[in-house]
Amino acid sequence: MNKLIKINLGTLATIITAVFLMSFIPVSDIDIKQETSTELVPSELPPPPTISLDWKTVNVNFTLSGHYVVQYSDMVSGMDPSHHMTWGCGNIDLGSGSSGWDCSATSTYFSVSGADYCQFLYVTSDLTPLPGQPVIHTIDLRVRDNEGDESNWAGLTLVINYVQNPSSSEPANPCDFQ
Repeated sequence: MNKLIKINLGTLATIITAVFLMSFIPVSDIDIKQETSTELVPSELPPPPTISLDWKTVNVNFTLSGHYVVQYSDMVSGMDPSHHMTWGCGNIDLGSGSSGWDCSATSTYFSVSGADYCQFLYVTSDLTPLPGQPVIHTIDLRVRDNEGDESNWAGLTLVINYVQNPSSSEPANPCDFQ
């Protein structure tokens, strides 16, 4: 009988040791994924953007003033046909780091602004291109329509090319950028 108790006590000690050691085994990835997926509620996720904004590259020749007018309305697609775009200030967000909708943004080497009901941006560059070395500015951009539907973030790449005899005239300005 003593032998039987010793075996049972030995077995019991092994089981206790095994349970103790198993408590240090990390949770598997499957358990983590299952736990995470139960916390996400689809109705709480923000809806995907309904308006699509494409990337665009615009090439211009250097001007002595450093001022350029660039169309951005042709980058927009997928807007609900019953909505309309109120182009310009208040409906164009120019900097992905900005906290709200703005009509102008300033970077280290350039500034950009929009105007109410205007499909163009007014860009002022502080840099001068050299032969074979254009100046390149990237403007982060998104838009929204009159119903508040917002686009994805995209961008406009402005490439300012060197010219031997740059123009001193201002670019044609289809909007009132004040």
